[in-house]
Amino acid sequence: VHQEVLDAHMLISPVKHSQLRDDFISFFENQSSTSCLQSLSTSSLTIFIAENSYIKLLENEIVKLTQIIEELHLQNKLLYSMTIKFEQARGHLREKVNVELSRDGLYHL
Repeated sequence: VHQEVLDAHMLISPVKHSQLRDDFISFFENQSSTSCLQSLSTSSLTIFIAENSYIKLLENEIVKLTQIIEELHLQNKLLYSMTIKFEQARGHLREKVNVELSRDGLYHL
């Protein structure tokens, strides 16, 4: 059951992260900066520009972090797949060894 939940999470998470990122970016893009600028004083304008620059920086960081998270999800899927294949190969090898040992009369429980 836990593995099924993990598999479902790994499939859905990148999509959710992308949606969150897109929603966050569109929120700031949809803000009406021209109406804000008309009512701001010079010092407020400076603060507004600095904050806007900081927001853009944060948006870029969110995009980078989202890409890293997506890459980690892909690597986690690959690692899980490789682990399953390794366990299967080890099981087959163990079976072959047991067959050979029992064939030679060397297998004792």
